[in-house]
Amino acid sequence: MPVGRGTVLVIPPGQEHRFEKTRPVRPICLAIDFDTVEPVTWENQAVLGSRDLALVERWLVALHEQHRGRDDFSIQSAALILRILARLEGAVNGNPEKSMEGPVASVVRSLATRQGLAELTPGGVASVLGRTLDHLNRQLRAEAGTTTGGLLNRLRLDEASRRLRESEQSIGEIAAAIGMDDQNYFARWFRRQTGQTPTRWRAAMR
Repeated sequence: MPVGRGTVLVIPPGQEHRFEKTRPVRPICLAIDFDTVEPVTWENQAVLGSRDLALVERWLVALHEQHRGRDDFSIQSAALILRILARLEGAVNGNPEKSMEGPVASVVRSLATRQGLAELTPGGVASVLGRTLDHLNRQLRAEAGTTTGGLLNRLRLDEASRRLRESEQSIGEIAAAIGMDDQNYFARWFRRQTGQTPTRWRAAMR
């Protein structure tokens, strides 16, 4: 079966399988081998939503950083692994946490895709959609637990992460593409979101 970014596969014990690379891009694959008393009864396949995928990637980078140059296993590492497993289980078995994929959030996402993130502001989004900012914020809080500014922040993080992972653009070019002309401000903002500088995050993901 074809898989792409964010695909989750659950392979039962004893089932033969193999992976075949079909695209030029180098794949990144996380494999978790369960050895449990009770059988794992997850569904066979699912695809992580953008928010779930961003969180899992963030936690994997944090896990990588925790074990840089260390052989021991900490409580913090165990906590990160449990968070990753809980997010994967929720996605596979249809129990994800509240997502950004409701109808209003989807309209904002489509607008960001069409116009790009560089020039978008919360007020500008509300104006294009013919709503007041307060009204739009109330709708997004009810639907996705966030505001227009919070949603744009998440979309900027997703786009910055994608470009860091998949492109050879400089940090400054990526910052400008998501609407941050100051590269130093972008680096501080990205570190607040992920716990890593853009340069270290890119190196870890590769």
